[in-house]
Amino acid sequence: MLIAEQQKNAKEYSIDQTVYVIVVLTSPYTISEKNGKPILDEVLLLHLNPQTLTGKVRDLYGHQFVCLNPNHSDPDTPQQIRDWLDLIYQSIHNPQRPVLNTHNEGIKKAMELISFDNLSPQERTQAKNKEAAKIASVKLENRTKTEIAKKLLKRNLPIDDIAEDTGLTIEQIEKLRKDEE
Repeated sequence: MLIAEQQKNAKEYSIDQTVYVIVVLTSPYTISEKNGKPILDEVLLLHLNPQTLTGKVRDLYGHQFVCLNPNHSDPDTPQQIRDWLDLIYQSIHNPQRPVLNTHNEGIKKAMELISFDNLSPQERTQAKNKEAAKIASVKLENRTKTEIAKKLLKRNLPIDDIAEDTGLTIEQIEKLRKDEE
């Protein structure tokens, strides 16, 4: 998939982009260092920047290779990473009753998406219709705000007042003014 994405976006690629290659190992790995000691790390990072012959690293790309293994828990892993590793581990080993940090908004959203995938076709249709209704409501509200703003612009009210009354940004109102001219 990575190759396909690179081909799709090759024209947009610039050196400013940071590329992350994230590998998630879902079972304990048994690789070892050259000295034979097993590698039991939960998170391994490889920064892909060139270095000079004297060892000075040049921050040219910033690309990173990240290897995650939730099977080897490390108490020093930062909480933000721990939450995602727990999600991976629990989804494999305790999918019916996962123990996760639901205070993390990203984890909460991921759990919603996962549970959406387990819905019946009828439940999925209901969820999609509910989401479509929310979107339609927001569009209708924005259209109403725009119509009110246009009327207030015709009355030559100050843009700040129109923004305050409609909830639109000053930029949106200025664009409306230009469109009406």
